[in-house]
Amino acid sequence: MKSKKSFCRISTVLVKRNLKQFWLIPFTAFFAYFIRGVLPLIIKSSKYEDLRYLTNDVLSNHDYVYLGVLMVLPICASIAVFSYLHGNAPATAMHAMPFSRKKLYRSSVVSGMIMIVLPILLIGLCYTVLLCGDVYNLAPEILPSWIFRTFVSTFFVYAVSTFAAVVAGSVVTHILLAMFFNGLLPITIYLVNRFMSAFLFGYSNSPLASYIFSPVSFERNNYISILYDGYTMLTYLAYLLVAFLLIWCSAAAYRRLPLEKEGNATVISWLGEIICVLFAFVATIILGFFIMNLGGQTTNLPPLLVSSLIGSFLFYIMTRMILEKSLSVFRPAVFRKYIAVLAALVLFFGLTVFDLTGYTTKVPEAGTIESIALDDPFPLIGMPEYLSDNEVVLTKKESIVNLTNFHRLLVKNKSYLTKETENTYFFEISYHLKDGNEIRRFYSVPLENKLGLIDAYRKIYESSEYKQSALTSIQNEQASDFQLLDKTGEKLIMKLPDSFGDKFKTALIQDVEGMTLEDAMVIQTDSYQYTLQYKAFYPGVQSEKEEKMFNVYAEIYPHINKLLAKEL
Repeated sequence: MKSKKSFCRISTVLVKRNLKQFWLIPFTAFFAYFIRGVLPLIIKSSKYEDLRYLTNDVLSNHDYVYLGVLMVLPICASIAVFSYLHGNAPATAMHAMPFSRKKLYRSSVVSGMIMIVLPILLIGLCYTVLLCGDVYNLAPEILPSWIFRTFVSTFFVYAVSTFAAVVAGSVVTHILLAMFFNGLLPITIYLVNRFMSAFLFGYSNSPLASYIFSPVSFERNNYISILYDGYTMLTYLAYLLVAFLLIWCSAAAYRRLPLEKEGNATVISWLGEIICVLFAFVATIILGFFIMNLGGQTTNLPPLLVSSLIGSFLFYIMTRMILEKSLSVFRPAVFRKYIAVLAALVLFFGLTVFDLTGYTTKVPEAGTIESIALDDPFPLIGMPEYLSDNEVVLTKKESIVNLTNFHRLLVKNKSYLTKETENTYFFEISYHLKDGNEIRRFYSVPLENKLGLIDAYRKIYESSEYKQSALTSIQNEQASDFQLLDKTGEKLIMKLPDSFGDKFKTALIQDVEGMTLEDAMVIQTDSYQYTLQYKAFYPGVQSEKEEKMFNVYAEIYPHINKLLAKEL
């Protein structure tokens, strides 16, 4: 009787065989990493500044070669180590060998893991030698962070590809499913966001949702060189956990694998049906996305809907042909299954194109609102940089009523505002309701007097609550090293003493308190006279001073202009 312990072991013979047979995969990955990132450091082909930028780029996985390896290496490794599965004869022969399915599966998984880990560790070792010292001025955490993040990302893609290997019945299907599964959620959510942005007026896009479901897209959309916060670390730990769960699920499926179905497109019949529907649905959305973009700012609905209907049928039929390995798929049973694709498309277009939920017209009643977080361009235009992170929070009843009235005015004039794309202002409104829910809207619209929008927003912008919220950062800032420059910001007119800082703050507060909405709109132009350059910091918040630029408009900032006139 075999010991249970033997089932937990791997076959070193199989691992060595796989590594000997498929050594070219990790070598190619190492070569790509080496040529793109390491070789320039060895031959010093560029200036130190350029090399530092290149190193930061590749170790953040933003370089196209490094990003490509994240996807291609684990998929190729999975295809290689599980190639014996795809065909009835080789699968039967391999499983006739004197060890269990569990040992065979684990040996294959470990073989692929070595293939993806080895290049990462070797390149990490190269960087350790080349980046020692302070020559490139890189954070010491950047290298271990890159090794960890790259391992997690490749392992995640490898785990998904391994699941594809188990359910696929052929090499072609394995490749297609590996690419499809790895891109399914990010691509689908990205396209859903684009459709909602195009058809739902005021839709507050969620960029996080479009890339959080894959570590590769997460790497691409975040310039991460070190794991600098708990959120980032938790995100990668979550990817790692999901990857292990996928490996475990694949193992469970592998133990029940029907070898007689190897050679088919998929070995699990019901999963093949789901894949057909999913592929047709996603492909139709992609087609609709391209057709939608052909119309520019306006989308012609009839061509979009007709092409989506035709495209969905063609995509479904093509997927059925691949699944059944036959052209004879035109039968009533297949047409009945196609109804699932139609149902998914009807639901999708109903929620996006036709707004069946009333998303566009929904404005909460003032009495149901606890507070509103408002982000608009006006505190930022021509003002110091520190205001860029400052949301205006409104809690007074009068302010809430004024903002909901402005919101209703936007909804009322939707047909006109969606056609105008020039001289627009953005408004991001976050309603925090008394029942704990949140409603978010984002608008990029022109402010025109004939629609009453300027009069409506003036009540908000010129209110004491708005101004006080916008002035908070000004009151807390400490500034020094003032330099007065010309309009171009290149010619130094004079240096100002540090005592100028308190006077500047007082004058700025007076000017902002008296600023009208029309003044704030004028600041969008380049009609300023001078540029103030200075260094600023917040006591107890920032340890290093930041360089700031402030454009001085004589008519809009009369107190600052008068102060500068005295200095000159």
